[in-house]
Amino acid sequence: MGMGEQSLTPGEQRILVLMEQGQQRLEQRLQSLEDGQKRTGLLLGGMDLRLTEVTLKVDQEIVNSKVRDRQLAAAIQELREEQQERGIRFLAQIERSQQMTLEAVHQEMNKLRSEFSKRFDQHDTRLEVVEQTLERHDERLHGHGQAIQGFQQEMSKLTVAVEHLTQAPQVPASP
Repeated sequence: MGMGEQSLTPGEQRILVLMEQGQQRLEQRLQSLEDGQKRTGLLLGGMDLRLTEVTLKVDQEIVNSKVRDRQLAAAIQELREEQQERGIRFLAQIERSQQMTLEAVHQEMNKLRSEFSKRFDQHDTRLEVVEQTLERHDERLHGHGQAIQGFQQEMSKLTVAVEHLTQAPQVPASP
């Protein structure tokens, strides 16, 4: 306590001491607030730095993502084109296979037609031979029929002549 403070009454001195203590506590609190503000400033600075770093990373990731998207789009387009080419080649193979199959079927059908034609020709030839043989037999039968008719006519004439002879008067036999 200083000199001027001795002239104060004990109550005033007590108030003065309490005020000094309050001021010290206030200064401590102010210092604590200043320290807190410094720490907060440092934390905010660190957070700003981290936010900037994160923002840069996000921006870089966006760029990388766009690059990947373009690469994926290009790869997808390439796959589509490859698939389209494969489809075209596959259809061409199918068409060639169908064409080859049709040609094979056509050749087989021609072979069968040729074979059937030969067989029919052979049968036609055989039928012609049979028809010719039948015609010859028919001619022979017709000839035999005419001969039989001729024989029948001769037989009729002979029968008539024999009957005529048997009915003619009998001449006695000479002694």
